[in-house]
Amino acid sequence: MPSDHENRSPNVYVDTHCHIYQSPLCDRIEKVAHRFACAGVQQCLVPAYDRQSWDQMPTQLAHDRYFSAYGIHPWLANEYQGLEQRGEIINDLRPHLDKPRALAIGEIGLDTKTDSSTLANQIPLLESQLELALNLNLPVILHCRGAFDTLLSILANHNHKIRGVLHAYTRGPELGQQLINAGLHLGFGGHITRPEAKRACLSAAALPLDRFVLETDAPNIALAGIPAEQVEPAHIPLIAQAMADLRNVSLKTIADATTANARALFKLPKLESTN
Repeated sequence: MPSDHENRSPNVYVDTHCHIYQSPLCDRIEKVAHRFACAGVQQCLVPAYDRQSWDQMPTQLAHDRYFSAYGIHPWLANEYQGLEQRGEIINDLRPHLDKPRALAIGEIGLDTKTDSSTLANQIPLLESQLELALNLNLPVILHCRGAFDTLLSILANHNHKIRGVLHAYTRGPELGQQLINAGLHLGFGGHITRPEAKRACLSAAALPLDRFVLETDAPNIALAGIPAEQVEPAHIPLIAQAMADLRNVSLKTIADATTANARALFKLPKLESTN
């Protein structure tokens, strides 16, 4: 991580997924912002995934390089089993998406590896949020574990009109290409800095770079040698370097491509460099 006295990075990056309102990041938010600026990370997209995080966002997004996404995570789906409950939460979600810095719906999705909710309840909640995304012409930030066939079927049912990112992608190239063909981008994070994450590394090396974005998911996913709770947006260049090494290209190639991809997908404004 760059120190307060290091020169700023010559490259420009976007962290497309960090939870800046979570501890310990929220406890040192000004220092976090300074460090990621020095590292060349110009913009961060911050997904809020429940009512509590929706309400935390205005306080934490004072820094002008933060942008937001709002959604209901699949782990909470059992709380919204009925049509009335889903309608209520979608109605509550809708005003947050009108905020000037809200650029996406997320983090939403499917997860068969959680005990907190069932897939049967997750699917209608996801469908409601995908319909909202289509109505508002917004991209989505998708979480998926153990339910990729179901997710691909849902995307096909929407005629592949859903645009967005499959966040924290760790699977192999064949599935990755299916997700790309379905209209999604793939979000790569700390996994590809760890050689034992063979499938993620193979995908980062083999799949089309024009559908990749970078993310930390800070403070939830570790990098090689860096525990999850210490990860910040300033670590994005380490993820970019790992991808550059896997693809045998320059760091600038990865920075330029993934930043352009993120800005196009989320319609992020292009900022003047502060280097």
